[in-house]
Order: sequence, then C-alpha cells, then structure tokens
Amino acid sequence: MGVAKGALKFLLDLKKSTNKVHGKILQLGRQCTYVTADQIKQIAKEFNVPIDDSVVPSLSFDPGLKKLGFVDDITFFRMVGFTEVESLDYSEYEGSTHVHDLNLPIPEKYYGEYDVILDGGTLEHVFHFPNCLSNIHKMLKPNGIIIHSSPSHNHVDHGFYMFSPTLFYDYYSIDC
Repeated sequence: MGVAKGALKFLLDLKKSTNKVHGKILQLGRQCTYVTADQIKQIAKEFNVPIDDSVVPSLSFDPGLKKLGFVDDITFFRMVGFTEVESLDYSEYEGSTHVHDLNLPIPEKYYGEYDVILDGGTLEHVFHFPNCLSNIHKMLKPNGIIIHSSPSHNHVDHGFYMFSPTLFYDYYSIDC
C-alpha cells in the first residue's frame, strides 16, 4: 500500500478545488510514501497550493524507502494539510494508531471522527466487504471524503476482490 506522486497531485488538486484536504485523516492501513519532502514542496509549488512546510520531515518506517529519503505517512499528510493523521489496521505490525478488523462492526467511538478516509489498498483484503463499506461510512464526518485506491482488473491473486469503479459510484450515490 502506498501513495506516490500521482496521489500527491490528486490531493493537492482536491485541496485547491474543494478546500476539503484538512482536519483529521484516517488511513486504512499505514501507507508507504514514495516522495521526498522536497518533491512535495516542488509539486505543491507547481499546483500553486500552499502546504505546511513547517512540518519537520520524518523518514519512512520502511528501511528501503527511508534509504531513498522518502518521508513517512504522517509527514506526507501533515505537509499536505491534515492536522491529525491516524491509521487503522487489523494488527499492530506496522504501528497503526488503531487496531480493528474491518470485517467486524466498528465501535461507536469511531463514528463521525474523520474528515477524510484513505483506502490505499485495504478494501480488497477484507472478506466481509459490506461491513467494511458500512464501517467507512460510519467513521466519516458528515460531508467527509473517502478516497479508494483499489485494484480493478488483472490483479490476479491479490486480495479477495477486484472492483469495478461503478461499484463505488453506485454505493456512494445511494443514501446509506
């Protein structure tokens, strides 16, 4: 799971066009990033979008990415504009903020907590897909944003599912 320059550009464009890239973000699984602090600053400049360059960069928790100078997920999201960065995973393996299996109903303490939820490659690994979507919906604040980056076709032997983009469009178009 990870975010690279394309995801950065998407977030900066979203920030510029909607001003909804702020507040509290929840990552479903901790994201590896594939950008340096200087690259974030340069791309933000190209987009003419202000970023928080007062954030002291911390390098990736992945040794290989750290060696390349890529920032960690918290630095990435803080620089882009989020004030709080949290993560949820089914285990403590990657040091997530919260541990919960998305196959199971989410505890009420998470209801309406997040301005943005980023699914950077988790949904296809959760067997009880309807519960996972319901959990995401419950955790979002009103008018919050969910960003899915999930495999669609030809990802054989990767997770349980591959998704059609219309699945997400149809699901979020109905009143949940």
